[in-house]
Amino acid sequence: MRVIEKALQMLPDSRRYAQLKRTARARTALKHGQTWAEILAALRTDPFILRHSWARHYVSRWIRKLALRSEAPLSTLQEVCVQMKEATSDPRVSRWRVRQTVARSWAETASSLAVRPAQQREAAYAATRAVALSPSLLVGGAPHAPGHQRRRALAPIIVRGALAFCAGSARSSETTWCPKRRR
Repeated sequence: MRVIEKALQMLPDSRRYAQLKRTARARTALKHGQTWAEILAALRTDPFILRHSWARHYVSRWIRKLALRSEAPLSTLQEVCVQMKEATSDPRVSRWRVRQTVARSWAETASSLAVRPAQQREAAYAATRAVALSPSLLVGGAPHAPGHQRRRALAPIIVRGALAFCAGSARSSETTWCPKRRR
């Protein structure tokens, strides 16, 4: 990172290079940030950086990582998304880009949780939140997540979660909204 900073210092101090320097510093901070606090600091410094798909990718990857490491992934995901929204609260920042970043975070987390049989319902909830924020994710799927060769459609994740819920309620008979099987 010091090499990049030295190279940026060699550029003239002019309006022409100001945006390039700001973007390079933000990209370096997002790509090489070691803590969530560093990522938030980069977003506070340049909240407009979310206009770039690579920035939304780095931020959503961090959010997913934090959620999956916690004991309560969905609560953590919600909390971290709120922190990201607050860091980019400048009224001039495109709310659509922030919303896309949050949707992508929910989608990636859903995709990661879906591979864990015990967390199908949580995956369905996260997928549903992602689709509510960005309906195109229903069939377009979660963006590429580690360990996945292609984008995972969120519709099957939602269906599997609903079936897991019905199977769990049939065993416990706590809920009656799932249809009974007719023979």
